[in-house]
Parts: sequence; C-alpha cells; structure tokens
Amino acid sequence: MALTAEAPLGVDVEQVESTGSVEDLVKCALTPSERDAVLRLPESEQYEAFVRVWVCKEAALKATGHGLRVSPHLVEFDVAEDPPVLLRWPLDIPPETVRIHRLDPGHGYAAVVALLSGDREVEVLESAPIEHEPLSVDPSRRAA
Repeated sequence: MALTAEAPLGVDVEQVESTGSVEDLVKCALTPSERDAVLRLPESEQYEAFVRVWVCKEAALKATGHGLRVSPHLVEFDVAEDPPVLLRWPLDIPPETVRIHRLDPGHGYAAVVALLSGDREVEVLESAPIEHEPLSVDPSRRAA
C-alpha cells in the first residue's frame, strides 16, 4: 500500500522468477536502448533486469492514471542510472517530473514507487509487513 498527499503515485511489484528466454518480452515491452542493456547481460541475469525495467514503466504509467493503455515500448528509462530516470514517453507530463524510488519487497521480488512530484523532495518510507492471525468467521454469526 502507498499513500501520499504530495503527488500522484503508482506502485508496481513483480516476482523475479526466470521463465527462460526474455527475448519476446523485451521485443514488445522495451525500447531499443533498454533492450540492448538487458540483452548485454549474462542470460542468467536478463529476466531480473527486464523485471526491474518493467516495474518502473508500469509504476510510472499507473501514477498518471493511464496504466497500460500507453504501450510500454513507448516509455523509455535510462536504466544505467540508479534509480532509473524517465527519458521519454508519449504523454504531456514532462518526464523530469517523474521520480522513481526502489522498494525492498523481499527476496524474489522487484518493486518501485513512481511519484509525479517534480522538483519536490518526497521521502519514501517502508515498513515491514505486520504479522497477524487470519480472521475466522463464526458460522453462527453469518448474515442470512
């Protein structure tokens, strides 16, 4: 969950579990420079690299309210930067207003929050999951 009163935001979390070759994924979802950066890596690292780019694209597009109605291959990040920097997209929102903050969702996952905060500094805080007991429903108390 993410909350702010400072700027529109989008969050994306994806499991990083290799499903084999990423060639088809990078062709349809990444720009040529992003594709080159991912495919230059050893094959064992390519899927995770793809996912790390993907979460940036999806979170940024969620922050605008457009989501995947905008084709991801039209959204380009400089993936050499940490955190990645949005270079271009087909929206009227200036790319430099998008801030990407990496999150730590735990082993085997990649996540970011994207904020349309412009020059404003926004502090991103994470908390550990809260452990709780599953709720149980007393069958005698169910509504008719």
